[in-house]
This record gives sequence, structure tokens and C-alpha cells, in this order.
Amino acid sequence: MPGLLVTWLCGALLAAAPAPRLSVVPLDQVRPGLRGQGLTVFAGSESVSFDVEVLGVLRDFAGPGLDIIVARLSGDAVTLHGVASGMSGSPVWVDGRLLGAVSYRLGAFAKEPIAGITPAEFMLAAASDRVRPRASAPAAAGAGTEGVSVAGGWRGSSPAGDLAGLSLVPIETPLVVGGAPPGFLERYADRLRGRGLTPVRGASAGRAPVDRPASFFAGGPMAGVLISGDLTIAAIGTVTAVDGDRIIGFGHPFLGRGASELPLATAEVVTTIPSLLGSSKIGNAGPIVGTLTDDRSAGVAGRIGLLPHLVPVEVTVAGPAAMLARDRRRQIRFEVFRDPDLTPLLCEMAIGSALGGRVGFDAGGGARLRLTLGVAGQRPLLIEDTVAVSEGGSIAATSAALIGALLQELWKNPFCPLDGLRVDLEIDFDPALRATTVIGARVTPPAARPGSRVTVAVELLDHRGKRRIVEQRLLLPATLEPGETKLHVGGCAELAPVDKNSGRLFTPTSLADVWRNLAARRRGDRLYLTLVRAAPGMQVAGRSLPALPPSLQGILARGSDGSERRRLSQLALFEHAIDTGAPVDKGVVLDLDILPPESEP
Repeated sequence: MPGLLVTWLCGALLAAAPAPRLSVVPLDQVRPGLRGQGLTVFAGSESVSFDVEVLGVLRDFAGPGLDIIVARLSGDAVTLHGVASGMSGSPVWVDGRLLGAVSYRLGAFAKEPIAGITPAEFMLAAASDRVRPRASAPAAAGAGTEGVSVAGGWRGSSPAGDLAGLSLVPIETPLVVGGAPPGFLERYADRLRGRGLTPVRGASAGRAPVDRPASFFAGGPMAGVLISGDLTIAAIGTVTAVDGDRIIGFGHPFLGRGASELPLATAEVVTTIPSLLGSSKIGNAGPIVGTLTDDRSAGVAGRIGLLPHLVPVEVTVAGPAAMLARDRRRQIRFEVFRDPDLTPLLCEMAIGSALGGRVGFDAGGGARLRLTLGVAGQRPLLIEDTVAVSEGGSIAATSAALIGALLQELWKNPFCPLDGLRVDLEIDFDPALRATTVIGARVTPPAARPGSRVTVAVELLDHRGKRRIVEQRLLLPATLEPGETKLHVGGCAELAPVDKNSGRLFTPTSLADVWRNLAARRRGDRLYLTLVRAAPGMQVAGRSLPALPPSLQGILARGSDGSERRRLSQLALFEHAIDTGAPVDKGVVLDLDILPPESEP
């Protein structure tokens, strides 16, 4: 019966053909002392074999019913390198049948190259997503492995992370970064390592025509591409098996996304750097030639020739020639993997690389941004803003982080996928641009009637210590009710509490709402005069209901329809923006008393 199950799984994943072309070793036939050979590439394009001796099986290691075979590796290459980063997916064969893929290693400073092998039948079952691995059974006598502790979970694991327990951990995935400027890895490496990815230097990858042959072979390198173009970020692992246009590898998750649309690329291994802490392959990602459609606990699987949908990002950089590396203006292009969690970060990294490569990550000053977002079914959205950094800041990183935050706001919408998303950014650097600070303000008269005018004088201080006064005449709405109000004067960041307490940025209920929220966001180079009054209210299902009587507030607060509800404390009466030409910091709050209207004659 197990043999029939494995035969069916092989056909489901690899060939979709009447007869399978891959024979595997069922897990119930695995015993201590079983010997086989593994294949991997340590340098160049030729695979190297190594000997494998099975030590036992760890039951339920990677999850319920997901057992791991523990084995000792031997041979000249593994004696030198141990179980190296990038070996994930290296196939192990026993008498012409596939046992599984090397996918785990035993911590750091291990005296022997002990590895965990993901059983081949689990990789096939997980990739087909039609049949799950068998339920776990009690370990047979002698089938366990003594002296090995188990590290649960794969994300963020590190060979150096649990030295005392010498835990089996997933082999780290070398993340090839090509085309990155100085300072890039230092700035983003921690955020990548937090996702279990180890960044190393590499070279650029590109797209290939669908009909170009892909050179994949068992034991050879493969790459899952996160960013391609003028910047490349790709994870290099090892191919476990290829059959026609189907491919499986890694033996553990890459990102753990389940059904996926991760670009699949060819790759080459330049060399493997030996280290007691943990050896690692370094290499280059090649052209994108397919898609990894499954990213699961037991490995990744995909199809060659099926190209993924990516997010095109185009950055146009302009500014003084002294700030730019070669010329005053240049277009830089990328394509980014589509993923709700990673795409905003990857776009930020791509944009940060583009800007850092042109002006340097340590450059200060300011920048004017024009971001155009396109999504299928929505009119293109233009967002303009100006940013500046203080002494010692990075204008490249600050600009990229702003774009990343905007994309995160867009991408987290739960209403529909962002089909056809396109990101176009124009950025103009100005090394002399700095923020200006609000240090004081006054309003005259301090008490006024509805429909009358008041004058607001704001004192600003620039980075050189120069003061200036900005005056603005405001026409108060004729519909204002008498009472005390507050006039908030300052930059957009100072108004965040007002937005929260007044419900200005409502919870969206559609993609169109998300679009409107982004279009309504304030700019950093504006001085805002916002009149606010205390007015208890409620926000129900994303819509603001200000100035409600207490009885109605109580009724709405007890609603049982499951909609999101939040109490509001303020009502924004009106707002006026003044273009200052530079980002505005800080702010003040003024009292303005609204008098009753004059009696009619």
C-alpha cells in the first residue's frame, strides 16, 4: 500500500502522466544503517557526490505527521564544508530511488556533518497539495536518534541561535544580492535575517524568454527571486528532482506561503566558503524561467516556462550633478515578487537601492517625490510629497521608507488583490533642502464671530537659525456654532492625534476607500491650520458620526452587528494648508473663541 501511495504522489506532482518517472523510498522502509549517496554543487556547474548513512527518524519533527530522517554525511567536500547554507534540497538516493532532500543541519561547531533529510514522499505530497503525509506513528525500537534536541519552527532559525542544545535547524538560505550600492546590506540585512534569509553578495538576474532552455538538474542550484532588474535579490537552494517542466527543491519552506507565485530562476554556484560557524555557498542568480507555485513545510515546487506576475517598479532620479554618481537624471527599473507581507518591504529595498546608489546612503538633504500608483480597475493615483533629514540622516533611506509605508497601507487592504499594480517614482534631490520648525503662533482676534476673518501669524525657524513670520487670513465658516475651539498649527505629523480622535482617516470598506485615504493624506511640505472642537461621537463600520447626544452614543456603543466601533472626542471644523516649500516640524495649539452671531437688525 505505501508503494502505491508514493507512485500516485509522484505522478501527481512531477509528470501528470500515466506512468511515474521517479521512484522514491517510502518512509516505512527507512531504517538505521541504510546507506546512500547525495548530490550537490559546491563550485562551478558540476555536482559532487557524498555518502549518507541513516541514523534514524525523528517523528513529527516538522509538524504532525512530518518526520525527518537524521543522517551522517561523509566525503571530502562535506568534511571540508560540513552542511553548508545553500545545500537545502540536495537529493539523497538509495539504490536508484530518491530518499529525500538534505534540508536541516546540526547547529554550529558540530564535530560531524549531521543532517536532517526531508522524505521524498512528503515533498511530493506537500507540493501536490492533494494528499497529506500519513498520520504519525510511534517510533520503532532503535529508530530514534539520541543526543539530538529538536528546534520547532523554521522562520528566523539560525545555526548559531541554539549552540547549547545543538538543535537541528533548517539550513539557511543564502540570499544573493546583486547590484546593491555600498551600505545596502548593512541597512537591510537585519530585516532579511528576521525572515530566515542570509544576505550575501552576488550578481544581477534578468528575465529570459519562455522558450529559452533552463539548466536544472538534480543536485544543481536553483533560485527563488524576490527582486530582479537593476537590483537582484534571490534565494539560492538546490534542486531535488526535475521531471519535464516540473521541479522540486529546498526540502523546507523558503517563505512558507503555501500556494505561491515566486519567480524561479537558474543559478550558478561560484564557490562555497568553509566556516566552523556555518559554511555558505555564494553564487549568481540567472534569468527567470518559471514559477515556484508551492512553498510548504516539506519544500518548494514549481513549473519551468510558467512566468509569474510581478510588480514593475520604475524610479527616475534627478538632482544636482554633485549628488549623483554619473549624470543628473537616470531611470532605474525592477520587478518585485507579489506578496502581501513582503512586497512593500521589497519595493522599499529596491527604491532604497536606487536612491542609495545615486546619492549614497549617508547623504543628507531633502527630496521632492512624485509617486504614481496604478491598479487594475482604479484610476492612477498621484501622491506628491517632500522629505528632509537632519544632520547624520539618510535621505535615500527616509524616502524609501515613506514609499514602503504607503505601499503597506495599500497592500494590506482586505478587499481584493492588487492586480496590475505598478509603481512609478520620480525623485528630485536637493542637498540644501532642510526642514523648518514651528516655534510659535498667534491668532488675532482671539475671539471672532462665524463668517468673520481672523489672522494667523506663524513663526518659523530654519536649520540655519533664521526666523521668519508667515501670515494667513482665514475666513471662518458662517455655520460655526458658538463655543471654544482649538486651532492646531503645524506639520502633518502633529495632526495625527486630531485624525485619530476625529475619525478623519476612516477605516476603508473597499479598495476605492483605500485609494481615497491615500489621496487625502497630508504633505510634509505644508503648514496646516486646523480648527477643532470637542465633540463626542462614534466611528461605526469605518464611518464617522460626530457630535452625538450621549443617549445615541450609548446605543451605538452596544451594537451587536459585529461592525468595528470606536469613540471619537473631536470634530475637525475646517483646515487650510500653506505651501512652505520645505518640510515642517512641530506645531502649537491656539485657543479661538467663537462668539454668537450678531443679532439681525
